[in-house]
Amino acid sequence: MYGGEIYRYGIKDKIKTYLQVGKYILSLKDKLKANHIDVVYCNDMRGLLTVGVAAKLCGIPVVIWDKLDKPHGWLDNIQLPLVTKNLIISDSIKNKYPSYQNDFFKNKIVKVHDGAYIDKIDNAKSIREDLGFSDKDILVGIVEVQLMLGKVMIVI
Repeated sequence: MYGGEIYRYGIKDKIKTYLQVGKYILSLKDKLKANHIDVVYCNDMRGLLTVGVAAKLCGIPVVIWDKLDKPHGWLDNIQLPLVTKNLIISDSIKNKYPSYQNDFFKNKIVKVHDGAYIDKIDNAKSIREDLGFSDKDILVGIVEVQLMLGKVMIVI
């Protein structure tokens, strides 16, 4: 378990878990290199501490979307140094980081408001019929994200 359970582990179990995570990160590093990944997007701290660390070891840019103003404790001290870009949804998110980090890493922090510009898609044409689907069919779409870093591969 690499989630909240680790906080309740004794020292022996924590060391065992950290060794397992370290081995896992090294295997991820090999996979990232083999697949020639350009950018890694992490949706949360767990992704950053595994795939993000592996990408950083490979020299691959790491992007995280930080949507919570709840502090992660000591982990907030390592998040900004690990990432290439830290996307936030509001200015209040920056308050959880130590003030020296807000100054030192200000070029890494980018505010991107959560949501969509409905007026831009109001007159969008549905392609359901073109694809052979009815209004009753449930469709799931994936949006490809383009950032200033190049093509982003989402690895979660």
